[in-house]
Amino acid sequence: AMHGPSANPETSQWAWSHIRECMSSPHIGNNFFGNVAFGNILQYRNLESMRECLLQKQLADDALGETTQRPYETTHRARIELVEEGACRISCMVDCDDMVSDDEFKTAFDSIAGEVTRRLSLDPEARAAARMADEQNSEQDYRPALRVLNDFLYSPPPPNNDSSDLCESLLHDQEMPTTGGLGIAGNRENYYSPGNSSISQLLKSRKGIPITLAVLQCCVGMRCGVPVEMVGVPCQFMTKVGTDSSPYECFSDNFDGGTLLTRPNVVTMLGTMHVDYHPHLLQPISETDVLLRMCRNLMNIYNGLPCNKEQLLRVLDMALVLQPENLFMRQLRGRVGLAREEFDLVINDNELQKDEEGQAMVQSAVELKAQYEKAVAVQQRRPRAVTMQVTGHAFAPGDPEHREPLFHVGMVVTHMRHNFIGVVYRWEPKYSSNLEWNFRLEAQEMDTWKQQPFYTLLVHDDSVARDASFTSTCVAEDTIRRMMPGEFGPVGHPKLAEHFIGFDEDSGCFVPNEYLRYRYPDDLTSQGPSGLSRLTPLLSSVTATDDGAAPDTARSSSSLTHDCMRMYIS
Repeated sequence: AMHGPSANPETSQWAWSHIRECMSSPHIGNNFFGNVAFGNILQYRNLESMRECLLQKQLADDALGETTQRPYETTHRARIELVEEGACRISCMVDCDDMVSDDEFKTAFDSIAGEVTRRLSLDPEARAAARMADEQNSEQDYRPALRVLNDFLYSPPPPNNDSSDLCESLLHDQEMPTTGGLGIAGNRENYYSPGNSSISQLLKSRKGIPITLAVLQCCVGMRCGVPVEMVGVPCQFMTKVGTDSSPYECFSDNFDGGTLLTRPNVVTMLGTMHVDYHPHLLQPISETDVLLRMCRNLMNIYNGLPCNKEQLLRVLDMALVLQPENLFMRQLRGRVGLAREEFDLVINDNELQKDEEGQAMVQSAVELKAQYEKAVAVQQRRPRAVTMQVTGHAFAPGDPEHREPLFHVGMVVTHMRHNFIGVVYRWEPKYSSNLEWNFRLEAQEMDTWKQQPFYTLLVHDDSVARDASFTSTCVAEDTIRRMMPGEFGPVGHPKLAEHFIGFDEDSGCFVPNEYLRYRYPDDLTSQGPSGLSRLTPLLSSVTATDDGAAPDTARSSSSLTHDCMRMYIS
């Protein structure tokens, strides 16, 4: 309604006000879906903005023609501006809950560049190099200017600057430090955090990985006349000034505090990382390759987190805008779509039809979608299961009246008295009158157990002889224990796929859907990280024939193993 082909101002205004109302609503369901809508709109705008930038660049290149000789300063500025725009879009994609606007990014870069420019005007070596280049009409030695730039970015801040939020201090036009630096450094303590690929997080925490540090350095350098190029060194993204093998060539290791290196120094460093040197490794790379490398870093990270497959899809969408012909990423996107049971995402991707593997993936999605729709129709004709009303109210850690829950959403548990198996999909810190209590189980001990956590379980079908009235129940914490992997076989319940997206074989837990992850965010820490290859989708939990029996043919889920984790994050 807001950004589609039939959008109009009146509809957009209504939609936006409705979404904002949902986002601020105290009702957890409205709040959740408001944030989902906002995230989808933001992703759409990010992708459209990136497409527009690439289109404008292509039109400019076509207008000038391949034979037109353009000044280096002009081409360099155009490339860095595209990198800056793309990095801003990726930051918005990673930090959709705590975004920094484009104007705020530019204000931050301009503020840093203003102080660097002031320091360059006072540095005798930088001034002498610029004057010599003008007098001799020759290549300028930018090494002194790069040293000044790095000193300001990576030197410790002055003692009187205790602001940890660099972005906020810059956005509020506070006076820049005239001595010392900004204290930006490589994030060695939490290297694999997705936030390291966000420029906004870099500005706020002053920590990042090599490629985000390089992007910041280049964006600032462009504004103060220092043409810094980006070099895609394996394992350790770097920057450089000067032409290849010229006496003025100099590399910057930004992750190591902006250490300046010569080409022999870099060759030696590559040897210590067991990377064979070739001259092309130290060539500047294109702006598209820079943004693709940022996306690949995020693909690596999100693939290792079982509950971040939606973010993985968003990163893949951005990467395919940058390189639509990349068949590997398109097939990976299809596999993730199948794992999340987003069948239309696979079916509507025409590019997948160009090879046999993609065609098989589309055909599998068509068949699985048909099975799913048939199973849903069967479920709608069955008696409704008992509905549990759970308030989901919060409680403070250490509250003497409540104890923290031992079990979490997605865990498989068994009742120690009645021996049935169930999957936790809701819990409360203590008994509430809103809970529909199953008096057949614990009515006698109600007073004793009221002050402990209570859990709502999806009961395994075979445990209760498929009694429709007993498909879910509420139990006290002291009556159940967790079942570890190997203690139980396949768990069946008609509503598992409504609450979970798959089964994590490593942790022995079901992976909650987006709504449950939003409602119980702390529960995710109890489940160890798992790769996509260990996540079993849950379509089989709802596939059934008209008589409710399992189909004869077992579902053949596509293999999700891929080489994404072999890429370096740098």
